[in-house]
Order: sequence, then structure tokens, then C-alpha cells
Amino acid sequence: MEIADQLKALEAEKKALAAREKELKELAKEQKAAAQKLDQLYKSSEYETPKALVEALIEHFGVTFRGRKKGSTNKKSESTPRRKRTKVTAELRDEIKGEVESGYSMNQVAKAREISYSVVSKICKGEYDEI
Repeated sequence: MEIADQLKALEAEKKALAAREKELKELAKEQKAAAQKLDQLYKSSEYETPKALVEALIEHFGVTFRGRKKGSTNKKSESTPRRKRTKVTAELRDEIKGEVESGYSMNQVAKAREISYSVVSKICKGEYDEI
């Protein structure tokens, strides 16, 4: 590239950067105005906390988040703690195979032993036979 071409490219980049800077400043101004409006809304609402205001708005307008309504909870994360890593031993492998062969489903065995279904499935497929 010649120097003149590089200078033209540099000027174009400066213009693009100036335009982007202007957009970002306008966006920051809009966000600040929105934050002030929300603060004013909370102060004039006479609710004790912002959370109480949000909960009242959610309930009043029936807003849902990811398919949940207010008051519903994620039962899985609250009721069941995370599973610990499973150390597959020969004894565990044989017990799981015995339970599955005696008529229990792999899902029942996984839940009863608190290990993942995929580990039970792998055991039944023979992926841990070398232990």
C-alpha cells in the first residue's frame, strides 16, 4: 500500500471511531436517564425495598421468566444437592450390574445410589469391565 492509501484508511478509521464514540456516549446518557427514572419510581412507590417493588410488579402483571411464574422455584437445585464424583470400583460395578439384571431400571439404580445415569449406562454397556 502506498502512504496516501494508508492515510485514507486511517482517516476512515478515525471517522468510524468518532461515530462509535458518539453512539456510546448517547447510550451511556440514555442508561443514566433510565437509572434515574427507576430510582425516582422506587422512591415514589413507598415500597420498603426495590425487591418488594419488583415482586409486586411481577405479581400484578403476571410476568414470567423462562417459563416460571412468581413463587415457583427451581425444585431441582433447591431440593437435590450436587452429586459427588463417583469412584467406580469393581464392587460397585458388580452391584450395579446385579441390580439392573434383577429388574431395576438404570434410572432407578442411578437415583438410589445418587450417581449419574450415564455412569450406570456405561457400566451396563461394559465400559468399566476392565476394572
